[in-house]
Amino acid sequence: MRWRAFASVAWMVPSLAYAQPASVDAQARAAFERGIAEVDAGRFANAVAAFEESYRIRPVAVVLNNLAAAYARMGRYQLAITTYQRYLTEGSERLSPERVQTVRERLAELRRDTPTVSLRVTPEAFTLTVDGRASPVTGGEVALDPGSHVLEVSAPARSAQHREFQLAPGAREAWEVALQPAATPTVTPTVTPAVTPPEAAPF
Repeated sequence: MRWRAFASVAWMVPSLAYAQPASVDAQARAAFERGIAEVDAGRFANAVAAFEESYRIRPVAVVLNNLAAAYARMGRYQLAITTYQRYLTEGSERLSPERVQTVRERLAELRRDTPTVSLRVTPEAFTLTVDGRASPVTGGEVALDPGSHVLEVSAPARSAQHREFQLAPGAREAWEVALQPAATPTVTPTVTPAVTPPEAAPF
């Protein structure tokens, strides 16, 4: 497998440049190899956990490459893009021009396949949450991972609205919504019943 061979060989390169305690290096390598095995078995969530563990023990750039690939296989495109970018930054001094070009092409593919939802909301000042979490809106659209997402827009003194999207890779959706003024609650006055004083005794 070319991807596995590249990962295993690339791990060796920084080991020659930095002196590390053997136990630390062995632990990081063991977690890394466990991640490779999990990828080969198609267990990408387990692979992500193993690669993250390896990187925590010893931050080697090649681990980020494999971590990004595992994120992508899980459909977590946003994390994959961020992690590939970190890989290019942290490994810049050791990466060949060919490797840099390959990663840049992969980034272009991920960005192309990342679903987006274009938003046109009235009023223009609004808050967006995606799956219950605040989300930024860039250029009038939000980039999301493939799958099911619930978007909610809200604004002060307006009734919030939400919509569920089922997004395939590369999907381009649009949502136009006008937030209506929130209904003013009707306040029912409290009526205090009159108290009739007792009659005086007739004697």
